[in-house]
Amino acid sequence: MSDHISPADQEKLDQFQSITAFKDEEYDKVVALLKNNWWNLEVALSKYFDGDLDREAARTPPPTESSTQPITTHGSTDQFATQGGFNEDDFWSQLNNTNNQTPNQLLASNGMLPQLPIMRPLSNKWKHQPGLNISTSQNLWNQFANSPILFILLLIPRTLTLLFTSIGWLFSFIFPSSPDYVPEKPTLESFDFTNYYETILADKSDINFHQGDFNDAFFQAKSETKFLLTILIGNNEASNLFLKKILSNSIVSNFIREEHIIVYAGNVNEIQSYELAKNLKTIVTPSVYLIGNVASGPNAIASMSILSRIPIKSTNVFINKLRREVEKYKPEFITRKIEQDELNYSRQIKELQDQAYQESLIADKIKQEQKELAKKQELQKQKDEIFQKENKLKFLSSLQNFFNDDLNSLPKGDFTNIRFKLPSGEHIMQRFSKTHSVYDIYSFIELKLYLKSLSEDELSKFQTHPIDYHENYKHDFKFELISPFPRFVVPLEQDKLVQNVDQLWPNGSLLIEYLEDNDDEDDE
Repeated sequence: MSDHISPADQEKLDQFQSITAFKDEEYDKVVALLKNNWWNLEVALSKYFDGDLDREAARTPPPTESSTQPITTHGSTDQFATQGGFNEDDFWSQLNNTNNQTPNQLLASNGMLPQLPIMRPLSNKWKHQPGLNISTSQNLWNQFANSPILFILLLIPRTLTLLFTSIGWLFSFIFPSSPDYVPEKPTLESFDFTNYYETILADKSDINFHQGDFNDAFFQAKSETKFLLTILIGNNEASNLFLKKILSNSIVSNFIREEHIIVYAGNVNEIQSYELAKNLKTIVTPSVYLIGNVASGPNAIASMSILSRIPIKSTNVFINKLRREVEKYKPEFITRKIEQDELNYSRQIKELQDQAYQESLIADKIKQEQKELAKKQELQKQKDEIFQKENKLKFLSSLQNFFNDDLNSLPKGDFTNIRFKLPSGEHIMQRFSKTHSVYDIYSFIELKLYLKSLSEDELSKFQTHPIDYHENYKHDFKFELISPFPRFVVPLEQDKLVQNVDQLWPNGSLLIEYLEDNDDEDDE
């Protein structure tokens, strides 16, 4: 960009980049977006995530300090006179020609409105203090007492210190300090404000006081865009009177509840509240402060600030001042809350979109893996079918010569005659030796059934010489051999010899029953 960017604006641009991680080619548009929105990060971020970058960047930029007549009273009297003096019409005309800005916004953008005091969280040093009334000078005194020279050098300043301390003690005895003032040091390590407040009222509290550290209430008010009402009391009658007459008033408690104001209260004699009183520069108690996350101008970044110190002269004065301050900053709170909700909504949408995209990627990956697995399974199934079909033919072909051996020459007692009834009603008589197994009988029937299913042309093409089939091939028989009277299913056992089956030796009669529909086998 050819335009000069101030260090403060450059810092906001860096923050914008760290949050959005915009692309390099969007640099000029992002700078224009920030300029057109007075370098307000929250507004610019909301519009960026809403997809309004191009439209906002193309918008006519608002007038800068160099393009308008500066509203200032700086300079000598001669210079002011040279300019023709102050003209009220020119002043308000200038305000009306500043891109519809209100006078307060224009004055704030030129640094002419007072800045609110910044409120920061408490340091954690008070948590690590070993005690409240422990003297830390005893060891130092012992070191000086062991050395005469150091003792003499120490004697003079200690004498002067003792003298001035005595004078101060005498003065404080004659003119005692008011109990309304914040003490010089805390005397309590903890303080239960809710319990103390209910003891004073002799009733339950209508106000939900924040339970926990001040920093917890501080960051809750900041993150949730809520007002933080900070109450500091002391061990004095004025504090008790404030609790009884003002804070317990139903109008006050109802207003705090309706506006969802976070209330932190503490006693300045307790160490944390004492540190808080020092940060707020509190002198007397009770003191009440309204704190909120606001910006002093359109170009300023919102920060936790002390909006007002609420007077406690009377209930009417307290509630009227509190109501005026809340109503004064409430529109800004509502605007910031809406912008924050829109930003969070945009982030949530983006997170949901990213999550849906990741889930879609995972689903696509799973679908692709399932598709590849199904493809592999289908290829394997095809390979298995080809393997079975090829080896079945080889297996059946190998059986032909096996049953062509001359079994008629076997002596009596070395063979059995078995009569088979085929499903077609045809009868087959076959002789088997005593060395044949039950598996051989099943194989014989399988070959006969297959040969009967072939046409004359297919039968002529069927190989008549044995072919070795694969050693891993396991033939699947689709039928059972059954001895009818009494019914007995001949077990398919490869090692069981025929002579060891009573239904088959010395002769037998068997029926063939298919285990399932054999149409597919017939088609082969």
